[in-house]
Amino acid sequence: MGSRTRVLLAADEIDDVYPGSLALQAGGSTSAWQTESLSGGTFVAYAPGQVTRFQAVLRRPVGPLHLAGEHADLRTGTMEGAVRSGRRVALAIAARARR
Repeated sequence: MGSRTRVLLAADEIDDVYPGSLALQAGGSTSAWQTESLSGGTFVAYAPGQVTRFQAVLRRPVGPLHLAGEHADLRTGTMEGAVRSGRRVALAIAARARR
């Protein structure tokens, strides 16, 4: 499926939840994760006990560096985990900027 088709499908699904929003859609971009040359679409697969063992370290900033991604959330291997960790990092950076 091409990028334009994915954008239109996503916009159509959003319109199901927010009727009329499809008319406002002016463009978009997508990426097919499995075709990404640097990652190959990979995701983390922790062994038993590793999530609880490594979560605190993965979530701790090192100076200005924050890790975000599905690997840095308790919902590893999911888009939900990726979004949650992105939100966590964005809030942390915003809070730091307000200081």
